[in-house]
Amino acid sequence: MSETLQKLYDCEINFEISCFYDGGFDAALGDSRNGWTDHVGGETLNECIGNLVVAAIKRYPECEKHLRGF
Repeated sequence: MSETLQKLYDCEINFEISCFYDGGFDAALGDSRNGWTDHVGGETLNECIGNLVVAAIKRYPECEKHLRGF
């Protein structure tokens, strides 16, 4: 899990992950300065991160090779 987040960081992709008790996890690509682009979620942290990687690959296809397999 931490390796996947590090790969996103290494690709210079800004993201945020948050949670609310019993409400699952939410994630978004982007940042508060430049805006948020893609919003995803999941019941578990692993599911949310997987969805975040899929969104990142769609938005930044040049990073696909770096992110695949996570």
